[in-house]
Order: sequence, then C-alpha cells, then structure tokens
Amino acid sequence: MEDDEGFRLITQRRIEQHLDTEVHYSSCQNLKEAQNILKTDYIDLILLDKMLKNKNSIPYIKKLQSLSPHSHIVMLTASDDTRDIAIALAEGASNYLQKDADEKLFIEVIKHSLYNIAKIKKIAFFEKKTDQRPISLAGSSAIISSARNKLIQISKTNLPVLITGESGTGKSYAARYIHQNRLLFENKHTPFLVVNLSALPESLIESELFGHVKGSFSGATADKKGILEVVNGGTLFLDEIGEIPLNVQKKLLLVLEEGNFYRVGDPKRKLHSAFKLISATNQDLEEQVREGTFREDLYMRLSTFPIHMPNLSERREDMAEIIESILPEACAKNSVQIPFAKIPQELISFLKQKNIRGNLRGLFHVISRLLVLSDKDANGQPLFDNWRSLLAHDNFIKNPAQKNINVAISSDESLQDAVQGFEKQIIIRALKQSTRQTEAAQKLKVPVQTLHTKITRYRIDPRLYLLNKRRNKNHGYRNT
Repeated sequence: MEDDEGFRLITQRRIEQHLDTEVHYSSCQNLKEAQNILKTDYIDLILLDKMLKNKNSIPYIKKLQSLSPHSHIVMLTASDDTRDIAIALAEGASNYLQKDADEKLFIEVIKHSLYNIAKIKKIAFFEKKTDQRPISLAGSSAIISSARNKLIQISKTNLPVLITGESGTGKSYAARYIHQNRLLFENKHTPFLVVNLSALPESLIESELFGHVKGSFSGATADKKGILEVVNGGTLFLDEIGEIPLNVQKKLLLVLEEGNFYRVGDPKRKLHSAFKLISATNQDLEEQVREGTFREDLYMRLSTFPIHMPNLSERREDMAEIIESILPEACAKNSVQIPFAKIPQELISFLKQKNIRGNLRGLFHVISRLLVLSDKDANGQPLFDNWRSLLAHDNFIKNPAQKNINVAISSDESLQDAVQGFEKQIIIRALKQSTRQTEAAQKLKVPVQTLHTKITRYRIDPRLYLLNKRRNKNHGYRNT
C-alpha cells in the first residue's frame, strides 16, 4: 500500500532481484482498494506506507487484519519518530522499515518476514495433520482414548518415552504423534529422525549414532556426523531399542544424563546434543535386565514415561474406525477408489470377532488384498461380494484361542487351592505360547509386574515353557 508510484516500483525491483522465490504482487493507494484486493486474493505480506495521501495509515492496521488475519504487516515510514513506530507495533504490525534504509537492510527485513510466514504455515500444516489421527490411534474405546491422551501429555516434556506393544500395534505412529504435538506446543519446527536398530549391523550402530572420524575403523574414509548431532533440538525415535549392544548402551546413557558424547575415534573432542528420545520395543526389557543383556540404569532412564500400545484384540470395538482410517492409504497404494460406506458391515463384524496376526499391519494387508482381489464393477472398483471366500484361508486371520482348561479337584482340596492350581495352569499355557514374559502378560491382560509376582509365588521357571531359549547369562554385566 503505497501512493508513491516511484517508490513502489523501486521496492518491487529490489524484491525481484534479491529474493530467490517467485513473488506475486498487488498494489493499491488507499484502504478501499486494499479491502477489494483482500476479498479476492490471499496476501501473505502487506507493506503499508505510514502516510497515504497525507493521511496517517496506522489506524488501517487493525482493519486490514480483520479482513486478512494471517497477513503480516510491515510499516514503511519516512520519519524516525519512535513514538509512531511503537504505536504501529502495538497495533499489530510485525515489523517496520525506514523508506530510506539501505538495500541490504530492506531485503533482510522482507526475508525475515517471509521466513516467519513460512514457519507459521508449516506449523499449521502439522496441526492439520495431527487433527487427523494416525491409523494406530483411530478409535473411541477407553483403552485407545487413554493412550492418545497420554501421548499428548507426554509431548509437553523433553523427558524420554518408552513405547511398548506387540508387533504391528503402531508404535512408530505413536512416536510421530508425540513429535507432531510437540511442534504445536513449542511453536517451532524441529527435526524428527527414525533409527531402526534391528536393521543396522551391530558393528555400525555406534558409528551411526555418535558419528566417527576418518580412519577410526576400516571403511571410515571421511569424518561423519552422527545422528545425535543432526537431531540436536529435535526428536529421535529409536525403534527396536532392545537390539542396542551393551557397549553402546553405556554411551547412550551418558548422553541422556549429561548431553555429552564423542565421535568414534575422537575421545578428546566432546560434543553436546539436546533432544527428546522416544524408544520402542516389542521385547521384555525387564527380563533382559534380569538376564544381563540390558542395563538397568538405562532401562530406568528410557522408561521415564512408559506407554503401552494395545493390540487389536484388546479394542475390537474400534474395528470400524480403524478400517475407515486405513482405507484411504490402502486405496491409494492399490489404485482404487471406494468410500468407507461401501465396506460391508458383515465384513467389519467378521473382522471384529477374529484375531489379526500382525495387528494393524496385518489388517492393512487384509484390506489391501480385498481391494485387489474382490470382484469389480464396470468401473473397475471392488464390490466386496466375494469377501468370505477370499478370507476363508487368509494367513493373517485366526480364530480366538479356546479357553477350556480341565482342572481336576481332589476331595481334600480347598477352593483356594483349586483356584491357585487353575491360575498356575493358565500362566504356564500363556508362557508356552509366548517368547517373552511381556508377551505372556499381554495375553493374560495383566501388568508384567503382576505376572512376575505370580510366577514367583507358584515357583514357575519360565525357561521351561517360553518358546525361545534363554539368553546366555555369561554376556551380562554389573552396574558400577
């Protein structure tokens, strides 16, 4: 908004020469013309001359903002009256510029304003995405609502978070949800890095996390920044934390306690990084601590805020909402289009009653196969009329386990003894179907601490029943 055509052209030329982005202009000489433009155009930045036709334009600031609340306003002034500048800023201008300022300062102020606008747009984008709940958090059941609320509260702190749950329950979605909410609370954009420790060779985990210097090991042909340096100020998600080697665990603990670390091969140069750590695992870290394969002090630090992601069998009532959230991505990946309303209610009811191997991941595969293999209409879109035959022998769908256990009660046995014997049999059966005690606790729907107490009470040796062999204790350690 400038009534001096010469200055308007000079300003336009400056911006075109020094900004590395395309800019679209609209110009006007008074408030009425500005109002007409703002009714039809989306304007990010308004350059407002303090004097228009010899009239003070500071009162226009609030009127312009009422028409275009997202617009940033930079006041242009030919005087150095600090009182007018203060009034303009108090009215809502984001910055001011002397009209006779040198070109470099002029452009810097414009760039700074455009940078702030872009940053706010990015935050708004994340807010919009966060409102659309991730697949793993879709649903209205009490158990997922509680998990969702915990994730939001956890987002407000920089303390470590440990996400547990079976494979496919959406632990990585939960981690991203924490980060997205953190962006909103902090009102700034920060990096989010994901490291799947199970996908890295054990010999490279330390180098990837902490970085290395040239010549520190075979293949280190140049200095390399570690992930901890890159993520400084942001969020680091360590998936499959149970796979981290013991020698690296001690170094990670030092970072969490003091924020300091060293690159591999350079023990003299201390580096610093501050970040929010989110870890995830489907393993029983408490059992690994007892076995000596995971440091107890690191476990206590990682689990400052523990959160458990429930499996599908624990929230069957969410099935319809989960399928609705899965459908757009499944359709996009398989080049089909079908609204959720076309999914047969009988199919949803059928899936509710079944156990889905792989939880959310398995359900996504089930829906994807139905989209591809179902009979199609004239437009090539799935009809779902043959879903029963398609799912009759699906490897991802299982019937819930039968629960009948025969317990013989002797004539001289009390009710309490019978109940305890029955409970012991159930625990042993759960252990036989599990690889770790955490998994058995999940099957029994009890906290793992409760299971440990009962195992001790009934003198059950889990090593005799768990599917996997107990790890060798000789690789353990002692805290010092």
